[in-house]
Amino acid sequence: MHLVLEDCTDCLSELMHSLLTRYAAYFNSRSGHAGHVFQERFFSEPIESDRYLLAVVRYVHLNPERAGICRAGDYAWSSFGEYVGRPGAVVLSRTETVLDIVQGAEGFRRLCEDDAEPGLPMTRRCDDEGELLGIANDILRGAGLGKASEVGNLPREQRDDALRLLRRTGFSIRRIERMTGVGRGTVHRVTGAGERGTES
Repeated sequence: MHLVLEDCTDCLSELMHSLLTRYAAYFNSRSGHAGHVFQERFFSEPIESDRYLLAVVRYVHLNPERAGICRAGDYAWSSFGEYVGRPGAVVLSRTETVLDIVQGAEGFRRLCEDDAEPGLPMTRRCDDEGELLGIANDILRGAGLGKASEVGNLPREQRDDALRLLRRTGFSIRRIERMTGVGRGTVHRVTGAGERGTES
């Protein structure tokens, strides 16, 4: 699962421990399962800019679509319905920060369109290489694929998954080559896409 949380009181570790422990107890009592439900400690990454926030929110909401489950807007177990104001949506999230940045529900829908051309809408105007690398690393870690600098050393299937994920998220072939060290020809072949957009 993916959560985007505001941790004003610096208690994320305690919160996650409580949440995961309680859920594991609930799951075990309902299913008759015994032992651990979650394999590893949770992973967290600070979000320190609006661009990064939009990239992460977009990534989280597109996960069901990229996993081949259903369209992002049709997935019942995400906050997509809350962001677009769907009638009957269970309200658990504070959506105002993101909706303010993207100028409302329609902007959120556009943010979550899963095509490579818009990609990360804010990154095309971003010249901060460190920030873009941070966004790429967060996206890859969220998919269990490590960091951009490690992509070239992954087994071929995982490497290709990482390259496709970065390309679908909106990074150009040239930038993927720079971040991962994987040659442009390989990136082009694996992602099956031309050099779209103006990002360099």
